[in-house]
Amino acid sequence: MYRQQPLFSHEHRSVEILVSHHHQPLEMASNTSPGLSALLIGATGATGRLVLRHLLRSDEFSRIGEYGRRVTDRAELIAEEYEESSMSKLHQKVIDFETLTDGEWAEESWNVVYITLGTSKAIAGSHEQFVKIDREYVLRAAKAARSPNVTSQKIVYLSSSGASATSWIPYLQ
Repeated sequence: MYRQQPLFSHEHRSVEILVSHHHQPLEMASNTSPGLSALLIGATGATGRLVLRHLLRSDEFSRIGEYGRRVTDRAELIAEEYEESSMSKLHQKVIDFETLTDGEWAEESWNVVYITLGTSKAIAGSHEQFVKIDREYVLRAAKAARSPNVTSQKIVYLSSSGASATSWIPYLQ
């Protein structure tokens, strides 16, 4: 059975995720099964930054991947006083989403994949480029991370606050 639970709160906003492991809710405390792996795609934006910091502090994940068009500066994380054990479980990789293929990361067998990849039209430069990053790259990342080797793999997409397929604002669609 799945249930929503808060992943983190920031500036009076709470991001909730839907996660399960072996059909039991995955608690965000250290009393769960050790040794889970998490892949975070897009950790340099507002949401991804918070998710990365939560994962680094969590005892339940022994392996964390941070993949994206760019990655977080390790010196920035060290300056935030993360313990060496937290930093040693972080593996970073810069990705070219144009050449990403289905199943490319399948052998890495990630238990939970968080996708927080996104941009704005102003940063992207055009509506077409915005759609490419916000939709096509997200789908490519999900397909690349999907692993048949993990029996209960979860892929969690965290989009912007207020997202709706029927919104007249392209950013929220």
